[in-house]
Amino acid sequence: MEQSGSNVVARSKQTKRSSSSIRFGHQFIKQVKRVVDKANKKDLGRKVKLNSVLEEVFNQADEALIEKVIKICQEKSLSSEDKKTNFIKEKLSKFKGTREEFDQKMMELMESYLESENK
Repeated sequence: MEQSGSNVVARSKQTKRSSSSIRFGHQFIKQVKRVVDKANKKDLGRKVKLNSVLEEVFNQADEALIEKVIKICQEKSLSSEDKKTNFIKEKLSKFKGTREEFDQKMMELMESYLESENK
């Protein structure tokens, strides 16, 4: 039996998903479940779903709140090295001198601080 090459099965196009999975920490899940459970303590109506609660939170939030939350999250994501870099950039612009002079002055100040702590 010969198989002809013309009998190729066409693949169906994949449909785009309307949802996706996102991972959350256990503490966040506990907080959200508490809110959803509270919303479902009612006599009538359909069950309130988690995504409808989260969607409504975002719909009710104004741009100022969202910007504030973004700024807080960005600050929390900084490492100590990032904070140090930002500090140096900010203070170096106010310092009248080179980067090396700035570093030297910081070391002098730190040394005098440590000496006063040890006394």
